[in-house]
Order: sequence, then structure tokens, then C-alpha cells
Amino acid sequence: MKTRIELKGKGYILQHPGNRAWLRLQKEMLNVSTGQFDMEKVLDYGFENVVFPEEGPKLNIDSISVAEMEVWQGLLPRFLRDRLTAGDAGPGVTVADKAPAPEAEGLEGAKV
Repeated sequence: MKTRIELKGKGYILQHPGNRAWLRLQKEMLNVSTGQFDMEKVLDYGFENVVFPEEGPKLNIDSISVAEMEVWQGLLPRFLRDRLTAGDAGPGVTVADKAPAPEAEGLEGAKV
């Protein structure tokens, strides 16, 4: 699954890592005592493996503003759960193109 978004006039492609990677990621990032994701790990993983700027270098936690970080904290988990919609993407975010998930029929050979 790929989605193109715009945040503060910059374009990004979000590429889902696949279901198996997402399941493994959840185990690594979930804080068992709080039931919450470790957002530092989510953002580090996301900026390295999910978020691809259309121009310029990859993002990292230290290269963005606090306001942008807060947007990514909400946006990345929703995208990884396939729950990102234009209405809840976050302030200043436009979901420009969301490729639909493959239908159950014809999944063989589908690329995600």
C-alpha cells in the first residue's frame, strides 16, 4: 500500500512495509506496561522504512520541528494500521493519493 501526502507543502510517499513487518514492529514497539507505542521507535522506523520524501534527504526526529513531529506521531500509526483518511491525517496534511488495498479476490501476485 502506498499513499502520497503533503505536509507543509512538501510531498512524501508512504510505503507500507507489509503485514509481517508490521506485526513484528508492533511486538518491538509496544510498551507492555502502558499499552502504548514507543513513539521514538515508531518514528525512527517510519522515517527509515516508510516515509520517502519526494525531494531532499530522509527525515529523522532531529531534523523536524516539534509541531511536525506531533503530526507524524499521529499519522504514522494510522497509516501502518491502514486507517489513514483525508479527514484525520492531521493539521496541515493533505492525503493526495491513496492506492487501494488489493481486494481479497486476486490477491495472488498482488504487490503491497
